[in-house]
Amino acid sequence: MVYRIRLSTRTVEQLWEYGAGRGTDCYATFLGDADYLPATGDRLIEVNGPEWAEFLRKLPETGKSRYFRLGDKPLVQLKNQFASPSEFRYLRLGEGTDARYISVNLRSATEAVRYGAPSPIAYPFRGSAWIFAAIGIAGYIIIPRLKRLPDAIVFGRASAVYVPDVLGVVLTGLFFALPLLIAPDFSNISTPQLFSEGIAFVLFLWPFCLGGLIVCWYAAHYASFQIVLTDQAIRWVTHGRDEAIRWDDITAITPVEYRMPLWLRVLAILVMLANPRAAMSATHINRYHRTGIILTRRDGWKLKLWSDMPGFERITTSLAKAGHNLPTLVTKT
Repeated sequence: MVYRIRLSTRTVEQLWEYGAGRGTDCYATFLGDADYLPATGDRLIEVNGPEWAEFLRKLPETGKSRYFRLGDKPLVQLKNQFASPSEFRYLRLGEGTDARYISVNLRSATEAVRYGAPSPIAYPFRGSAWIFAAIGIAGYIIIPRLKRLPDAIVFGRASAVYVPDVLGVVLTGLFFALPLLIAPDFSNISTPQLFSEGIAFVLFLWPFCLGGLIVCWYAAHYASFQIVLTDQAIRWVTHGRDEAIRWDDITAITPVEYRMPLWLRVLAILVMLANPRAAMSATHINRYHRTGIILTRRDGWKLKLWSDMPGFERITTSLAKAGHNLPTLVTKT
């Protein structure tokens, strides 16, 4: 139908209609209306159809609650009826004395569990999480690894590879998991608030990702690190590199030492002054001292070896047998 509304005279005139001549073919089976409902705060929604009738028939008696996902049928029809979390609506099916009323509350998964919702409904994918974990572990196990050379000096896999790998996965996992925990956990409001809440979340989460990637990179480095000693040379192998230095090509052996950066040592002292319980960590940071040697090849290429690495004594013994003098700093260490 088409109407002309005259505001000046406050009248309505019908100009055109369609369907009256076609009989009941163009009539709806039910009518919709809008009413002011002070008792329910205008939260009453009328539902119709056999799907709703069957759904309401299976609900428990008055006073009992059941939990569903908002995406389940026929509740998915209510998805746009909730403007914000923790809202509720009343549903009515039928008219007059045959009408049945129920209340519908939208809750987050965590809140629903507190109210007694079954865990499989609140967290539908939790039961299958072990499958993805098993796939990830299986993939980690079957990843091809660099074969260790005979009699090679290597780092232990447990401390230098497996533990850093786990730490790296945990850190990067937090980068992906925390935004989902911070986001509103509702079926119709599931966009993480990572960037919409400001730069603070970005500055907080990105170090987790970068730290995890750095740890994984170092784990890959130590997993492929190998040193092989022969009568003629020392061979250094790692991912993407395979270098050898003949004993008679070594032009210099210089000492090297490492301490924590000055800014970190000063920061540790300040933290200790603010919190005496951090004294042990601050002392460790300030006393940390690492020594080693640098082998310089004739063409200028250098190999740095630390005294706390596995097999360092074997390396120094081979250097001494080849006629090289070791720096005093390393000899004393």
